[in-house]
Amino acid sequence: PEERPTAAELDTRLKRAQVEAVAPQEQKLGDSTSSSSSLLLLSNDSKDAPLSLHDVFPPNIAEALQNGRQVEPEHHDEVTIFFSDIVGFTVISQTLSARKVRDMLDRLYRKFDELSYKRDIFKVGTIGDAYMGVTNMVKDQSNDHAKRIALFSMDAIRVAGETLVDQDD
Repeated sequence: PEERPTAAELDTRLKRAQVEAVAPQEQKLGDSTSSSSSLLLLSNDSKDAPLSLHDVFPPNIAEALQNGRQVEPEHHDEVTIFFSDIVGFTVISQTLSARKVRDMLDRLYRKFDELSYKRDIFKVGTIGDAYMGVTNMVKDQSNDHAKRIALFSMDAIRVAGETLVDQDD
């Protein structure tokens, strides 16, 4: 519990993710329409797109939140964590327009997301130029979790090197 983020920290993280509304949405379930708090609306340049709690949290946590249950802390003997940030990001963000920085991050982290799916890495999230993923936490990967992160890391370095900072340059 001491390591859990405070409500203020969660609010700050959500604002950084450009969340415009976090409120129950009307959701069609079969033939009936019901109110559900399992969807979030995230800002998207052209439209608001619903994002499921299952897209943000591990399945057991998303289900607990969706059902209004308290999320109990968990213990894992071994996990492997991938954490990256972009070397020179401060200079990049001072040099390029905000749109170009956003586009670069979007292109890079979409590739990272594809790799996380390929290597079965749980994406914890992105904040600014930081990307974080973990293995052996959401599902049992005790036999190869370190190898998964190592292979993901090598792939991430490769795709980062292939991703142009400024596509117009």
